[in-house]
Amino acid sequence: MPIDELSDIIRLPRKGKIRLGIKVEGEHSTYPQKVDYLVCPPEVQEVYGPKPTKLDIIFPSFDLEVIAPQYYRCYRRTYGLVCKGDGKTCRTKIDLATGTLADRNTKEWEYKEMKCGGEDCPEYEQKNCRRVMNLQVILPYVKGLGVWQIDTSNRNSIINVNSIISFLKAATGGRFAMIPLSMLLVKEERQTPTGKQLIGSLHFDKEDIRMIDFLQATRAIPKVLIEGEINEDEAPDDLFPGEILDKPTAMVPRNQGVEKQEPKAQQAKTNGAAQQPKSNGSPQAQKAEEPTPSPVSTNKPRGMSSPSPDSASPQKLTTGQKKAQIWGHLYNLGLKSNRSAVETWARAEVPEFTGMEKCTTAEIDKLHAKAMLESQAGKGEKKQEAESLFPS
Repeated sequence: MPIDELSDIIRLPRKGKIRLGIKVEGEHSTYPQKVDYLVCPPEVQEVYGPKPTKLDIIFPSFDLEVIAPQYYRCYRRTYGLVCKGDGKTCRTKIDLATGTLADRNTKEWEYKEMKCGGEDCPEYEQKNCRRVMNLQVILPYVKGLGVWQIDTSNRNSIINVNSIISFLKAATGGRFAMIPLSMLLVKEERQTPTGKQLIGSLHFDKEDIRMIDFLQATRAIPKVLIEGEINEDEAPDDLFPGEILDKPTAMVPRNQGVEKQEPKAQQAKTNGAAQQPKSNGSPQAQKAEEPTPSPVSTNKPRGMSSPSPDSASPQKLTTGQKKAQIWGHLYNLGLKSNRSAVETWARAEVPEFTGMEKCTTAEIDKLHAKAMLESQAGKGEKKQEAESLFPS
């Protein structure tokens, strides 16, 4: 019998890249410049001409993570991809000596799982980091067996790719690979800091393909999925100019990140909870299981969690629930996405506040009490956002 998840995999090599811009030689370094055509290798130009704006493509896999991975990416020339995040968490190469992103001066580094700031990250604001989609497609009319890669940071292009895939999945019951499509580079007027500009975005032509073509194509799709090779350490040269790759990191030590490891105190608490026997429903058992209620847990504004009606007395809130209620209060104050404003509020309410990345249980209790007293109309629990804002 074949080996499961090995014998049924076919891997096609990457034939090359199709770019959405060109490199221009500047006075001190090269920099990317957008053009109104697809920059293609000679073998593609043989079929579509020297400056095509339309290509016939098919997606080689059903897996979106394979054909169009989309992440915030930061590169350095020496270490390649030094940070990759999804807006919530990121995997980062950290200099052991400085605590900053690894750069050309780094001697030793290690990977750390940290909180991703997305577009609020200083590296993104300095254009060292960008959102990047690595689109993998097959060009059926071009010689050679393999996939072609198109890198883009254009917001509309990323949305258009996701939209056409969602449309195909809805129309065919999820089977969108190996369906012939026409991809175009279309000029769109956009407002930029320097004024209005025409920016090229990827679009898909829905006019020249009939629905029956989709349905017939799905019948011939093999069960085997095809994966293209992506070199993650290779920076897209039409998106990241040389001066960015060579620039030493300007970030402060990234100690605000939180490794994806449960703190020892929390582990002990969790393990202890797991070892507790289930209640037999007797009043004595309920009394033994219920910890002392929080002094502020009996006076909750609207929208905050309340004790279960089945409980004889209010339950003590967990740290996560307290964080959720704090977050609900901050949400009402309009501090939802302003980390500095949130930290300023916390320090004003709890002078000994050590910072969100090191927030102690005692500080959480004090902030929770202040939030409960101040909040007039909570807008619901934001537990996941709260836990990322106030990591345990």
